Amino acid sequence: MTILTTAELPTRAVCWHDESIVIIGNPLNPLVDANQVYNFCIYQNAAANGDMFSQSVFLRAGTYTFSVLGETTNASGLADWYLDGSLVVSGQDWYSAATTRNVVKSTVSITIASDGYHVLKGTVNGQNGASGGYELRLTKMWFKQTAD
Repeated sequence: MTILTTAELPTRAVCWHDESIVIIGNPLNPLVDANQVYNFCIYQNAAANGDMFSQSVFLRAGTYTFSVLGETTNASGLADWYLDGSLVVSGQDWYSAATTRNVVKSTVSITIASDGYHVLKGTVNGQNGASGGYELRLTKMWFKQTAD
């Protein structure tokens, strides 16, 4: 068994949404979209308030920018993001009146206190007042250390 040293832990991590594990809600559904970067996005179908999924990453302690690539639509919800059980992003709005592809939403100054294994959870927590649904059409999420 190989144990990674602090120097070997990554300062970046990419989480592809098609590899997310559904915790609450319906299965992930792929949507082929030739106009979206990487030609796809993934969402829980049918989407509902309270849907939840997770990913896991290995990262070095430090300050990170957390980014999400997806599509905004008129049936999208709000996303809350948790890292190791702590809320790090609240009410990330994926609504738009018309479908908009290749949207990147970033949050700076996410602190990772310790080296090692971390769990990222995304939760649908409500919707924009104009939205007709709770979808989160996402392609990938990633962390990039600020000092990297």
